[in-house]
Amino acid sequence: MYKRQSYNVVDVHKSGDAIVHVTETAVDAKVGDVALAKLDVPRRRDVEREHSATHLLHEALRRVLGTHVQQAGSLVAPDRLRFDFAHFERVRPDELQAIEDLVNEKIFQSIPVHTEEIAIEKARTIPNVKMFFGDKYGDKVRVVSIDEAFSVEFCGGTHVRNSSEIGLFKILSESSVASGVRRIEAIAGRSLRGYLSDLQTQHHAGHDQIALRDERIRLLEKELASLRTGELKKDVIPGIVAGARDLDAEAPGVRRAEFVAADLLPTAAGERGEGFDGEAGVGVFEVGAGGVFFVVGAAVAMADHGGIDGGWLVLR
Repeated sequence: MYKRQSYNVVDVHKSGDAIVHVTETAVDAKVGDVALAKLDVPRRRDVEREHSATHLLHEALRRVLGTHVQQAGSLVAPDRLRFDFAHFERVRPDELQAIEDLVNEKIFQSIPVHTEEIAIEKARTIPNVKMFFGDKYGDKVRVVSIDEAFSVEFCGGTHVRNSSEIGLFKILSESSVASGVRRIEAIAGRSLRGYLSDLQTQHHAGHDQIALRDERIRLLEKELASLRTGELKKDVIPGIVAGARDLDAEAPGVRRAEFVAADLLPTAAGERGEGFDGEAGVGVFEVGAGGVFFVVGAAVAMADHGGIDGGWLVLR
């Protein structure tokens, strides 16, 4: 009688010729029991994309930075990849872009991915094949090729069937992990969906912040203008009117005063009742290097004689 019990496998490793599956909880079984292994297919496909992208990244690094680049460690997860490699300096932004572009170009070329198991002696004769010193190989090795003229490696891992299945590749960061060892962290395939969604959220948040900033600036400008107008009415304009003097005894009402803010002349003109005793007058305001403004006032009495509407004109 079969036990209907399932266990989540969290790790797999090799012990001699046996493949050992590590589960989250202890397995209630004995020698001779039959077990059915079932793949988490979506997760498997994600791992395949990240793993095949790692192979392409490795070769792209060598093509852009030089053949001295050697793998010094890696991580392949369903949602990201990490690749450590030997290199003597920081990878420049233009180099990172070239590496990323090369990987994506190979993805877009829809290259079939070939895997085969062959004798180790024959595998070592393959041009530009990558094998890792320190790894223990048996009499036969598995060779994975993504374009025989580009990426050929000894590898026992799972891969896509065609490079186009990777979808897209994006480098997220480049950093140092030790002297002479650099690290690239990247994502491929479905992981980019979340990455692009996060970028869109940040973009919208940035727009909202800009809108709030602009509104704050507008309110502050309005508040500043109100304060300046209040100061003019309270302190500046009364002093201007009090200090005005006749320029020509034959032209009563023509007066001169110093003024400093051209944009506030309309406010000064608004104080037309002070100092002109209800008659027509001309105030001459000098505005620094900005030129001379004539504030012409036509009082109500003048409107009765000349048909001119009462009010003020500002002329330059």
